[in-house]
Amino acid sequence: EAINGLLAKICPKSLEEVKTSIPQECKELITYEENQKYYILKPKAFLGSENFGKILNAIRGFGGEYVSAGKNSHFRILKGA
Repeated sequence: EAINGLLAKICPKSLEEVKTSIPQECKELITYEENQKYYILKPKAFLGSENFGKILNAIRGFGGEYVSAGKNSHFRILKGA
């Protein structure tokens, strides 16, 4: 229960909140989606280490992660309550 309370505090409440956290110069490099459980950000092309780091830093601010899955690689963030 304590973990759920903590997650509710750091997890974004909307996809718009996620988009706002992404650095301006990186916003056009990714697509934004959501499903029942996650907000999903997919690179449109190779990001390069600098842009990848900027995006990952923003995603980790919400407790998110990068999922390495070849062509289906993406960033994901657990949805807030």
